[in-house]
Amino acid sequence: MPLMPTGFGHPLRKKFLLWHKLAHKIQKSPRQTFLNFTAMDHRLHQLLLQPAPDEATPLLPLTGSTDWLGWCLRHDQHQYLVSDVLAITDQAAMQHSLEVRTPYLENHLAMFLTGISPEVLFRHGQKWILKDLLAQHHGKEFIGRSKEGFGMPLGRWLRKLPNQWFLAELQQADHIIFTYIDYTGTQILLQKHLRGQHDFSTELWALIVLAKWLQHNFG
Repeated sequence: MPLMPTGFGHPLRKKFLLWHKLAHKIQKSPRQTFLNFTAMDHRLHQLLLQPAPDEATPLLPLTGSTDWLGWCLRHDQHQYLVSDVLAITDQAAMQHSLEVRTPYLENHLAMFLTGISPEVLFRHGQKWILKDLLAQHHGKEFIGRSKEGFGMPLGRWLRKLPNQWFLAELQQADHIIFTYIDYTGTQILLQKHLRGQHDFSTELWALIVLAKWLQHNFG
């Protein structure tokens, strides 16, 4: 069992998970660091019954290039932002009749920001330009606030008995998902999560969604 099990609440849990993630993924090579953060999670990769083909890596800058940050930002804008964050936001907003605005994606502002070099962007720390503007408009009290995400407590939810119907498909050995995913390995991961030995909520949620998608389209 890990020194600080991720399946339990703890005041230092977020920091511990961040340190653990950074220690395993950050490398001297900017290219390898990028690949580590964008590749399939190794636990899910181990469940594949057949080795996955080499993932198509988007064209990276030449080895001698120093604009790694600029390239990563452009990649996020054209891949992660469009296919994930904005798509989910749009669907959730429409479902609840909300009108959502994305002011930082205004065309002229976006074009201006893409022309700023990494040296300028980090001259006085992260997001210093935005913080300076906020301070000028009487928003100093917000500058020092710690970042807050929108994560859900999936780990706890999936352990509660009334919610374990979510996991039913992952416990059916004849489910179509096990044409591609190892059944025994999935049960080991599932039991470790239910016993509180580790928080595998991210991996389990990916498998739950995949199982439902496969069943809906090919079941």
